[in-house]
Amino acid sequence: IPAPMTWYPTILFGFPLSAGADLNALILRSIAKENQSEEPGLKDLTQMIREKISVYKKSYISEDENENTISFIDGTNKYIAGTKNEFAHQMITIINFNDQLKNISSSFAGLVLKERNSTRAPEGYSEEEKMIFLQTTVELIGRIQSFISSRPEPFTLEEINNLTGNPDISQVIFVAQSIGIERLEEIKTDMKTPSSQKISCLEVEGIADFIAENEEEGCKIYDMLYELPEDILYYKQEDMLDALSKQFKSKIKILPSYDSQEFNFVEQLY
Repeated sequence: IPAPMTWYPTILFGFPLSAGADLNALILRSIAKENQSEEPGLKDLTQMIREKISVYKKSYISEDENENTISFIDGTNKYIAGTKNEFAHQMITIINFNDQLKNISSSFAGLVLKERNSTRAPEGYSEEEKMIFLQTTVELIGRIQSFISSRPEPFTLEEINNLTGNPDISQVIFVAQSIGIERLEEIKTDMKTPSSQKISCLEVEGIADFIAENEEEGCKIYDMLYELPEDILYYKQEDMLDALSKQFKSKIKILPSYDSQEFNFVEQLY
């Protein structure tokens, strides 16, 4: 914050007259002035900050969370967060998922993550159409359409290869030629709106290594993992979830309580 011309932020936000101020101190002053100002913008800002970095701290014996909140119990303390309590919500999410997934291997989570992110042609596609869908792009199909419409008679594979010098690309163009321009246009449309099609657990390549002992139970775990947020699957795959959970179980205790009368960030964070 520059030294000159600071009268407005000094009066409105309680900012200092010189540079180098501590950000936590500025936030504190801003929140402290919330109840002393009628400025709508300031009230909205401080309310947003308060929600973002706070957590509700309750006694789990006497308090229940709302259905739209999540919670973590530590001893006799319950920490509750809604989506607006952004930091606490993320912490509790990690803590709870780590407990839920503690007996599931990281490699199983990795397999599910890979399967979820894999590209698959829509149902009903022929093998030739699957090749075009999986091995080209919308832009490349457009070029292929222009190429094969440049003359009425079809190109031979040898002619295409002489032009491209790339056997793999030549094969794709040759197959695309047999499909026809109109069908290629339909494939382009499908590529622009990819399907989130999920295949059966038993069809997943490599799944047998994880469900051999009990297929039914293993497939239930697969289905559960498939529905998890992608970042949770990633943390589990990378063996990061347990370390993050331990870290957040400690840090959530020093988040300020939303309903604290003083809402003293500096005292509670340091």
